[in-house]
This record gives sequence, C-alpha cells and structure tokens, in this order.
Amino acid sequence: MKGIEKFRKTVAKYMLKRFVSNVHAETFQINPSNLICSSGCDFLVNSLGWCLAESGDSCILPAPYYTCFENNLSMVSNINTVPAFLRQEQSTLSWILTESSLEDAYTRSMDQGHRPAMLLITNPNNPTGSCYSAEELKMALSWARKKGMFLICDEIYANTTHTTTQMVDNHHVFTSMFNVALSIPTPTNEENIGGGVLGDDVLVMYGFSKDFGLSGLRVGILYTENRELHDAHDNLSSFSAISSDTQCLLNDLLADDQWVSMFLEENNRRLSSTLALLMSLLDSMKIPYIRPTSGMFIVLDLREFMEGESWEHERLLFDKIVSKCQLLLTPGRDFSFQVPGFFRATYAHVHPETLVTAFHRLRQSFLTN
Repeated sequence: MKGIEKFRKTVAKYMLKRFVSNVHAETFQINPSNLICSSGCDFLVNSLGWCLAESGDSCILPAPYYTCFENNLSMVSNINTVPAFLRQEQSTLSWILTESSLEDAYTRSMDQGHRPAMLLITNPNNPTGSCYSAEELKMALSWARKKGMFLICDEIYANTTHTTTQMVDNHHVFTSMFNVALSIPTPTNEENIGGGVLGDDVLVMYGFSKDFGLSGLRVGILYTENRELHDAHDNLSSFSAISSDTQCLLNDLLADDQWVSMFLEENNRRLSSTLALLMSLLDSMKIPYIRPTSGMFIVLDLREFMEGESWEHERLLFDKIVSKCQLLLTPGRDFSFQVPGFFRATYAHVHPETLVTAFHRLRQSFLTN
C-alpha cells in the first residue's frame, strides 16, 4: 500500500535528478523500495509522530515554521511541538539556525518533561521562502545524531526556486538533505563518507502540491532507509493510500522529463517575475521584508504600523489590513515567530495589476497622512 512499484521507480528517477547533486549521483541511487507514497505530507508527518516517538515526546522545529505541523503531530500521536527560535540578523532581516537555538529548545522540552524525539526542518522554509545553508543543515544533522534524534527534512518547495542574481544576492540557494547526509559519516559506518547511504535516522519528505500545484491530488513522498519504519508504516498505509488513478496520472507526467523541465522552468520564471514586482513595490514603500529565494511566500516586517509590541497589537493590525485594504496577510503568531509584527504574503497566482492595487491600498491606508 506504500505505492505502486512503477510509480515509485519513476519518482525515484525524478528525485535523483532534481535533488541529488551530480557528485553524489555517481555513488548513490534512490532505491524505489526506500520510498513511501502517501495521501499527502500531512498524513506522513502524522504517521512519523506515531511511528518514531512515544505519546508525550516532542518534536523540535526551527521557528518560524508551518503551523499545521502542530496539529499533524498532536491530534493522534500526542507529540508536543517545541520551537527553536533562530538567531536574527538585523542587517539582512534574516534568521540563522544555530546549535545554541537547538540546545535551548532541547532544554526547554526536557524541563517540561517531554523527550525530544525528532527534529523537523522545512527547507526551503515556509513562511519565509529562505533556504538553510549546507553548513546549517550539516550542523543540524550532527546535533540531532548527538542527541539520538531523528531528522526529518521537508523539501516540498525544492523545485520552486528563484535563482537570478537579484533574488539570490548573498542569500542561500537550496541544498537537499540528500547531499548533506551523503557527505558525512553515518552512525553505523563512520568511515563511509559518501558511501551511498543517508542513515536510518535521516528522512526526506516531498510532495506535488507546491512545485506542481496539485494540492487536490494529495500525494506525499517519504524517503527512508529505516526498514523498521517501513514495517511500522505498512500497518498504517491502508488509511492513506493514493488512488491508482492518481499514481498512474503522475507516473505519466513525471516520465516526460522534457515536459517536467519546461514546466518547472516556466513556473519559476512566472513566480520570480511576480516576486520581483512585489519587492519593487515594497522597496518603494520602504517596507522591510525577508528576501526569499524559493517558494511562493514573502514575509513583511510591519512592526512600524503596530500601535504596540504585543501579540494583541499584531492581531489588531491584521484586522485593520483586512478591513481597510481587503488584503489577507497571515500574522506571524500563526508561524511561531518570536516577536510580533511579521506577516506572510502569498504571491502565487496573483495578476500583476491585482498586486499593484493591493499594495496601493496598503500605502493609502498606512503610509499616507
């Protein structure tokens, strides 16, 4: 029930080409038997909480993070979510994942009586659209292994990237956990650097909702070399099987590699064009933002428009933006930002004229006396 073999073989080829660097592809192949196909990544996260941890354990997530993880982990498995607040760089309005932030989250979780069992990283990040550097990811994996924790890397935005000079410009481009894990020893084979395995403690997750805009089809992919996890998930797979029709449809789509390359390139071109327009509008309004290199989101720093510094003041600003501008921005509290005043804007499938109108309303409501 973990996916039709033909579909898993096609997905394996797709992921090898678009996730694994050419250097590692010489010694590493994505074995289709290591793939679990499920009805969406939400169920995969739910399943991992059930299979990898005990009730009352915790999962550490670098914050800000996708808010639905909390529901995915807690509703069935009773796993607590603990934010690891990243170090903020004021000069670039970006965040850095540090060992001290992970240690702080670990200590807080232990003090609350919850054993940290998992570290869940979303790369590229939702809500910021930023990517972690290879050094940050390597540190996170080494740290998780020292603690005896599983590392789950959600890479659902892996192929939605903005790689022009203007977009990147001192910001990190996407590096898959495949490449990071393959470059360092595994706990069971400390001499086998680049030896073709990620290790039983590393899990990579992907889906087709974002890069291909196929949210309604509900397809999530998990790569794991952990055979015990495969056995455990087999007992749950009947609750999350993907229809045969959907698997056959996606198999034919992915098998046409020329079309896939064309589609991803055009999708990224359009998103990058819209993002460039949005950043130019924000620059003209002198509104600070976190420059994304991936995904379909951008985070705005609207703290100067708040009448105070509390989460209640953030909610009041949210209400004003909705009522005055008819503009729906997601407040930072929903993503576990450490301080109030940050808002996520989604710019996918927005016509340029609509975008200009939306931020003209914001200018008129908050920047004009």
